[in-house]
Amino acid sequence: DREEDDTAGAGAGVRAWETYSVSAYCPGLCCTAPWGKGVTASGHRARQGTTVAADRARHPFGTCLEIEGLGRRVVQDRGGAIRERRLDVFFREHADALRFGRRELRVRRCS
Repeated sequence: DREEDDTAGAGAGVRAWETYSVSAYCPGLCCTAPWGKGVTASGHRARQGTTVAADRARHPFGTCLEIEGLGRRVVQDRGGAIRERRLDVFFREHADALRFGRRELRVRRCS
C-alpha cells in the first residue's frame, strides 16, 4: 500500500495518487443481493461511467475520484466489503463486471 506522489512541482490543490484494489459490480442480484434494484445507497440510479462504491469513512457521497485507466467517477454507493482502499465500479452488464475483475489501480480525488 505505497502511496505514490506525482505532485512534485505541481501547483497547490493537486492530489497524490494512491493504489486501490478496484473491483466491479452490476445491478443484478448476483452482485447486489438482496438489494438489486439499480438504486445506489445515496438514492441515485447507478450509471456506468459514473457510479463507484467507496468506504464512507474515506470518501463521502458525491466525492469525485479519478481512477487510472477509467477516468472520473462519483462516489454514489457503498458495499459491505468496500473498506479502506477498495472501490467497486458499476457496470450495466454482469459480463463486463466479470471481465473487469479486480485490479490494482492508482486513484486520486479530482481537483
